[in-house]
Amino acid sequence: MAGKSNEEFDFDKMFTEHLCALRKTLKLNKTQMGNNAGMTRQVYSQLETEIRTPSLYTMFRVFENLDSDPGDFVNELFDTFKSEKRKVQMVADRNAAKEYYKNARQKKAQDEG
Repeated sequence: MAGKSNEEFDFDKMFTEHLCALRKTLKLNKTQMGNNAGMTRQVYSQLETEIRTPSLYTMFRVFENLDSDPGDFVNELFDTFKSEKRKVQMVADRNAAKEYYKNARQKKAQDEG
């Protein structure tokens, strides 16, 4: 089985940051959050520290027990994901443009020389 890509690791990090922010917004500690989701504090803590990746079922359980809409969380997470992908693409485009102009200057210098 193949390992995770950098993009998957980045997504896991975004997910855990959003989950932690949600817990803090609700003013719950990890034990309370875990209890609300039907899991131990240790298991919940592993979700926030990226040791464990939650299944969709686990994620829905967390939100069901918080009387929260998982769609809001997923939409916010997806917006962050799209924003990060745009940033990465902008950097890649800028680097490609720099490389193109560097090569063009070198070719022009060779043609003139």
